[in-house]
Amino acid sequence: MKKILLLICLFAGNTALQAQIMSDSTVQICAYWTPGEKYAYDAKEEKLKIDKNGDTTFVYRQSERRTFEILSQTKDRYRIRLSYSDYVTTDEADQRMHDAIIAATGPCIVEFETDETGLLTGITNLETLLSQAKASVKPAMEAMWKGMDAEQRKMLPKKNFQKYMSRALADPSVVINAVNDDLGRMFFFHGARLDTAQVYEVDETFAPLLGGQDSLRCKTRFWIDSEKTDTYSAICDTYTEADGREIISTTFGQVLQMLNGKQEVPQALRDSIAAGMGGISSRMEQYSSEEVHLDTGWPLHLFFERTLTVGIESKSQSSAILRRTLDIVLEENE
Repeated sequence: MKKILLLICLFAGNTALQAQIMSDSTVQICAYWTPGEKYAYDAKEEKLKIDKNGDTTFVYRQSERRTFEILSQTKDRYRIRLSYSDYVTTDEADQRMHDAIIAATGPCIVEFETDETGLLTGITNLETLLSQAKASVKPAMEAMWKGMDAEQRKMLPKKNFQKYMSRALADPSVVINAVNDDLGRMFFFHGARLDTAQVYEVDETFAPLLGGQDSLRCKTRFWIDSEKTDTYSAICDTYTEADGREIISTTFGQVLQMLNGKQEVPQALRDSIAAGMGGISSRMEQYSSEEVHLDTGWPLHLFFERTLTVGIESKSQSSAILRRTLDIVLEENE
């Protein structure tokens, strides 16, 4: 991980703030932000597949710019605007859909609040995001349809899929899940005061593909890497492990909803899917490591990796790896 060159220019004016490494070897991650501050990040994501023979296949790579601006501050909260731009992907179909959505709805802007420490508390422009999501269904469908061949169109009835997407995107949990997917690990440690010699544990819920009540509950361990943490920045790590069969089962059920256009998957079909998972073993592992500048609370770098491994009757195994990085953009690098 690139160690940022002291951020002298970036954090000018903040040198009077004291780093949050306590005398009792604990570290506190806290926000010291000022209205008008604006910082950009380069966000990158790639997906890989590893087959039963151990051969790795590249699936896609994408990148975008995310810009955060502090809009206001009170005694107990910050209000922040997140703007997305410059999206590029190696997946031509995904790029086509993205461009069609932006042309129809405009760029995505998320406004959210944190408490005084930087802990996420909620989205403040949720209704606007829901309206944009609803308006994106038709242009996204048209762009996707144009890129499909005749056989693919037979497998995915257009009307059913559009009906399902319209209904799903009217659910606020879908938008909230999407925002949390981008921000959850970035601000995971804000507000926490942690002993560098301890490993902590928390219950987390992972949402399915497109929201809904089905979700995966699991344990997440988190800690401060004491060997890499100093008075300049803290290295904050998380690790999650869960039974991946629930993810597969829920996702499969949602795909059936897309194909059939039904509002819900009947319980009998749910039971059938669960029975069909009997010979399948699966494990989901997720790891993240974040560097946070202690004098300001701004994340400097975030690495995230999620691996879903699937085996059939304890024989062959294959894996899908989702890897993300987030790096703050310094003026000299722009």
